Amino acid sequence: MDWAPDGHRLAVATGSGVYVTDGPGARAVRITATRPMAGPAWSADGRRIAIVTRSLTGGPYVLDVLDIPASGNGPANLESSAVFEQITGPLVWNPAG
Repeated sequence: MDWAPDGHRLAVATGSGVYVTDGPGARAVRITATRPMAGPAWSADGRRIAIVTRSLTGGPYVLDVLDIPASGNGPANLESSAVFEQITGPLVWNPAG
């Protein structure tokens, strides 16, 4: 779970994907059906979320950067993806973006 930098939206990881909501009691929108192993982590500008995924059968770790729709509805768009043998620790954005 991670609050957006503006403090108005919350990203929550579940077994069925990542959801974004405007806070307690608000409707949650699923932005990805992929269960993350790490993340979600908001970018400093609150427009993107990073997650780490991995195939259910193992294999490499995948770092995905998702562009969150401005409307707050519907799935996120995959902005970039990178494959690593292993990713450990929490996700942290570079302060420069």
